[in-house]
Amino acid sequence: MAISDTQRDLLSYLDAITREFNPNKLDRHTTVDIARAMSISRNLCSQYLNELVRRGLAVKAGVRPIYYFHRHDLERYLQARIDRAGYATLEELMSLRGARPGEGFERAVGYDLSLASAVSQMRVALECPPCGLPMLIAGVSGTGKTFMAELMLAYGKNAGLFDDDAELTAVDCSRYLSNPADIVHDFEGSPGAPGWLDTAKGGLLLFKYIDLLPASQQEYLFTHALFAARAEQGSSERGLRFIFTTAAPCDSGDLRRFKHRLPITAELPTLHRRTPQERRDLVLHFLRDEGRRMGVDVLITPGALRCLINAQYEDNISELRRSITNACAEAYLARGGSNRIEVHAYNLPANVLMSVDARHAEGDGRLLDVTRLASVPRQQRLADVLDGVLASYRAFCAQKLDSPALDVRIAESMAALERELARGEGMRGPKLAAFDRLLGEGVTGINDELDCALSHATARLLAQLSYLQIWPDDDLPRWKAGNASDVERLLTLLAVAHPAAAHVADRVAESARRVLGIALDAPMRFLLLAHIALLERAGAEESVSQDAGSLAMSSCSAEPEPAHRAPAAAVLGIG
Repeated sequence: MAISDTQRDLLSYLDAITREFNPNKLDRHTTVDIARAMSISRNLCSQYLNELVRRGLAVKAGVRPIYYFHRHDLERYLQARIDRAGYATLEELMSLRGARPGEGFERAVGYDLSLASAVSQMRVALECPPCGLPMLIAGVSGTGKTFMAELMLAYGKNAGLFDDDAELTAVDCSRYLSNPADIVHDFEGSPGAPGWLDTAKGGLLLFKYIDLLPASQQEYLFTHALFAARAEQGSSERGLRFIFTTAAPCDSGDLRRFKHRLPITAELPTLHRRTPQERRDLVLHFLRDEGRRMGVDVLITPGALRCLINAQYEDNISELRRSITNACAEAYLARGGSNRIEVHAYNLPANVLMSVDARHAEGDGRLLDVTRLASVPRQQRLADVLDGVLASYRAFCAQKLDSPALDVRIAESMAALERELARGEGMRGPKLAAFDRLLGEGVTGINDELDCALSHATARLLAQLSYLQIWPDDDLPRWKAGNASDVERLLTLLAVAHPAAAHVADRVAESARRVLGIALDAPMRFLLLAHIALLERAGAEESVSQDAGSLAMSSCSAEPEPAHRAPAAAVLGIG
């Protein structure tokens, strides 16, 4: 059914006001305002607007008032696909915007991947009582040091550590190269001109490029930062929180000295060291930003997308963003009046094209709409693996899966998980590497003591599981709480079937508690046991008589069980 002339005019008006969308002028999108602008009755306007919504041409949000938008124009503004006709609240609709969700570190691409270790350190610096701790954010040029400091302020506000009007006061130390002593004057202030000591209270005081100051000025600021962390109530320095940044190389004397003076350090990885999915997410994020800024749809060829993801950027994220802006600007000029731009490999700056292989630029003529292009799926989570294992276990209990097949399913899940963990190993930062070294020594000792031959893969998995127990994926704690009883049953079942491996796994888990003070919970102990029993069977030296190579002995066996293990029939709840 064709739409009437009035509806067509109404859609054109929605197109005009949505193209000029301003979050501070939402009244323009209400029924009352639209009816007034179109010189029609409110009831007729509401009827026509809802017809446009039903046809998929418009979208609405909220209740009393209801806001109406031109669907495609709003998708362009949000740089996200709108897959519903209506939303309960305007906030829900606006949350589709391409920026990262959340009010704190969640806004950073990779906050739970390669930035996880740095974010953990930043939280420690903010939350340590009574006034936080001074910290150093280290990273070469363009890795996002100032951005992460801004997120620290946002996180602090959300956590109630700062008032809503708290600010980040940023000081560029490069401005003091010619007169470094002036930084002391600006910090302390003078009569009638308060310094940062007063103006930055209640917020964050950021000193960028601290390595550019002479050692005496560095020491002056470090001393005040440490005093502020221990300041008594009523002290002039109470309420000051210090952040310092440096682009000094990781093996430089400056960085070693800064780490010696400051209690907390967060090191940001180069763009090249970020995971492939993070680099892809960053590229899509910046492309969507350009589409929003220019008011156009952005389409890109697969080859150009691969080039942007795989290129080498000397200035890291900053250079990636400049390269995308450059490419989109060139594509904009060639759009020929269209409301969309097409980014091809030839639009990319020379620095991008010079740093990739020809195979990256190859394409098949397709164009990908970045508004609708989903981010790459996250690395397989522990909860996903455990879900699959529990599904196999329940099939086994329902006698839909025999014991050798269950062995195979669990072994396949473990192998897939360990491959994923290995691919993302660098994302966890130096703390995981330290865990690996310490626990590796413990596994070597267990090999000597028990005369077994566990490989380093066991130590590596133990380090990863220990790390993830302390800093879990977002969904893991909720998963554990909802599946605790099934995991305990499955752990006992596997231990009954593999007693020798269970003994070795207990000793390995105990080494994590003894060395790091981390007592692995049931899901982590299950994964460790599954690895040792099914992937390191030879290393655990389980004989055929002990192991039988499968779970068959525990699937309702009438034979006596070891005294310290629950009978398998009781574990399974079947007779």
